[in-house]
Amino acid sequence: MMSFLEYNQYYPWLSPARGQDRSVYVLEKGQSRGVEEEIGRGTQWYTSTVNLIRTQIRLTGQRLSQNLKIGGLKAFADGSLGSGTAFFNEPYADDPSNYGLEILNTESVMNDVLQADKMGLQIAIHAIGDGANDRILALYQSINKSNGQRDRRLRIEHAQHLSQNALDIFSSEQIIASMQPEHLLDDANFASKKLGEERASRISYLFKSLLMKNVTLAFGSDWPVAHLNPLKGIIAATERRPPGSSLPWIPSECIEVHDALRGYTLAAAYAAFLENEIGSLTQGKFADFAVLSEDIFHAHAEVSVLATYKGGIKVFSKETTDFVL
Repeated sequence: MMSFLEYNQYYPWLSPARGQDRSVYVLEKGQSRGVEEEIGRGTQWYTSTVNLIRTQIRLTGQRLSQNLKIGGLKAFADGSLGSGTAFFNEPYADDPSNYGLEILNTESVMNDVLQADKMGLQIAIHAIGDGANDRILALYQSINKSNGQRDRRLRIEHAQHLSQNALDIFSSEQIIASMQPEHLLDDANFASKKLGEERASRISYLFKSLLMKNVTLAFGSDWPVAHLNPLKGIIAATERRPPGSSLPWIPSECIEVHDALRGYTLAAAYAAFLENEIGSLTQGKFADFAVLSEDIFHAHAEVSVLATYKGGIKVFSKETTDFVL
């Protein structure tokens, strides 16, 4: 995953002050310098990264230490909904000339993804709009066909807006939907304006629909873009209530606590090929767990973390506010 430091290293013309809204800046600079030029720079970065990781794996293998391994490669297919750069099959309702920004559309990047898969690396691609998701799903179908079937656990990061056909492909190709429930709390406030109310309700954050198709739903935070606390994410996935609202946004897509908890634990571990090491309290796995203030399945008050253990060793205590690494 590319850090802000790496992003600024490879894209020095980006202003750090623009932070999380960098996709807007890409588009603005693209209008004056040519979007193709900026996408081309991203392509060069991606190709050099593939070569760098290929060399590192030859030297050390994927596991660098007990807590650090080279898991795979991440690429970007589009931008974000709020900035109007997520790529959709239909134009934005509030900007009929805009379909969003399609980033991952060059043959060289497609070839790099195929080569990375042949190296045994896991591929994770950021896709938010239904158009971007459809294109990445088609790419993943090509990978399965060209490189042969294996347990590759291809991932789409975010998968926030999906066509009905996409649900079937997620299921049939066993692609992991790596999603961040807290994002819906922000998107709910402007999705109807950006997409239209009916369309937004039909394609947005389809947690339950994905589970009904037996798709692996892995949850995360997307920190620092969203809050790091998974307990807040569980509330977002089960209640779907935006700030200031007493009603859920798209209530048919609310999921049960046990499904949300699994998304943050065992499913997240599975999505990273770590289900034999972490993700559940099972003999032979690391004793990584948190002690909560309430039974999360029947809580009537705010749940907080009392203590955190890693490998059976306490690394955090609410009583002392100590955090040990």
